[in-house]
Amino acid sequence: MRAQYALNRPNAPALYDPPLCDQSCVTRSSMPQSRMIQSDPLHQKPALADDVPPGRGRRLAIIHNPVAGARRNGFFQSVVRRAQALGCKVDIKETSAPGDATWLARNISRDQADIIVVAGGDGTMNEVINGLSVESPPLALIPTGTANVLAIEIGLRRNVEQVAATLAWGLPRPFFPIQVEDRLCAMAVGIGYDAHIVANINPRLKRAVGKGAYIWQAIVEFTRFPFKPLTVATKDGVAVDATSVLIANGRHYAGRFCFAPDASINRPEFFVCILPGRRRWDLLRYIAALGAGRLHRLRDVSLSPCDEVTINLSAGEPLEIDGDPVSGPTAALALRIRSADHAFDLIYPDAPDIP
Repeated sequence: MRAQYALNRPNAPALYDPPLCDQSCVTRSSMPQSRMIQSDPLHQKPALADDVPPGRGRRLAIIHNPVAGARRNGFFQSVVRRAQALGCKVDIKETSAPGDATWLARNISRDQADIIVVAGGDGTMNEVINGLSVESPPLALIPTGTANVLAIEIGLRRNVEQVAATLAWGLPRPFFPIQVEDRLCAMAVGIGYDAHIVANINPRLKRAVGKGAYIWQAIVEFTRFPFKPLTVATKDGVAVDATSVLIANGRHYAGRFCFAPDASINRPEFFVCILPGRRRWDLLRYIAALGAGRLHRLRDVSLSPCDEVTINLSAGEPLEIDGDPVSGPTAALALRIRSADHAFDLIYPDAPDIP
């Protein structure tokens, strides 16, 4: 049943805590930096202009990836129309090639928009945050991608009423990304089995069947994963061997899979999951446990909060960031990953309808 949103009240609820993991008229801009906050996990001060009350004239600069949302164009258009009905002013900026979202985000100022809305998936969000500066507006989401991990993390469903209400009424909370060398990561980094899946997936198949493409590629990679050794070292000098490493700043990974129940994107830290197994049976155990939300409970799996690690890997090993492969093989054999120096303001749902 859909939740009923009280959209006309002036004191609509602003913030909420995300759910715990489940343990069992439009203008289009031609192609031609969210305000960051200091690393304070308790920061909850709204970053929206005082003279732009929620739901009444809020200016939305929507960076739309039509490829990520090709199968959900109807949902996107419905959200836009509903946001307009709630008083929002909409400017859609469409991407046409990789890197466009970064360029667009870099050129949207607070004089032009109150919120930068990312209409796409986790890869589009990754491009956008890498184009932001300390002067950029807060971020919001229209989830039209395949996994939409960040949307799931904050309780934002693919529901027209809820998403439009969030754009009109939601207020910001801090969102701490991960720094991978000189690049920001919104939610997740994978090295090993996960990275091999992402690096070798067929883009046409992904556009056609969505998550089904990942399932197929997971089967293919299961039969040929090489189990190359990795070493994960903390800044204190402690080193642990692994064959796969998953890193995330939130509770979910690769969709709705429960990864780290104690994680929060509102804190300047991330969780490192070390998978040491060297047999296909081990890989099968890890896959089944992740699907059941119990990966962190396996005796041979290590899951720990960190603010900095260095991963030593073999030359040519793939790397995935936010569900997209890093171009070419990894250049750095010692990959430094740390908490970002600043947080972005991310608009949370006003009245979530969570199952």
